[in-house]
Amino acid sequence: MKRRIIIVLGIVLAFCLFGTSSAFATTTSENLSAYLINHYDRAPRGLRALSLSQTLSTLARSHSYEMRNKRLLFHTINLGSKVTGWHYLGENVGVGPDLRKLNAAFMKSYHHRANILCRCYSRIGVGVVRDSRGYYWVTHIFFS
Repeated sequence: MKRRIIIVLGIVLAFCLFGTSSAFATTTSENLSAYLINHYDRAPRGLRALSLSQTLSTLARSHSYEMRNKRLLFHTINLGSKVTGWHYLGENVGVGPDLRKLNAAFMKSYHHRANILCRCYSRIGVGVVRDSRGYYWVTHIFFS
């Protein structure tokens, strides 16, 4: 009996330590933001879905945290040197109280819309961070 308990506790501990890591997993908000781009913006226009990259999402999330902490909207400095192996690279940043409305605002902006609808991209990284007021700070990194 004691041996079985020790084995179960060992499995639980291993899962807690190695099973998941919130630093690398995309959040529900990040998945929603990528879904909106793929299913509401790209799919109706016959564009392939962008695959969600964990590596790019980690970088995008870090940038969203930085913007939130500074309470300032800005693009990633030297993005091209922080991402390797790219042929095409783009970034959208925004802040707003609702992800769907923020996505609609991106689509109304020529440059943001161009990134979202560009056939040249194959992957996306999404970083979404909320502040104390409930606003979403969003970074999209487009990659191919």
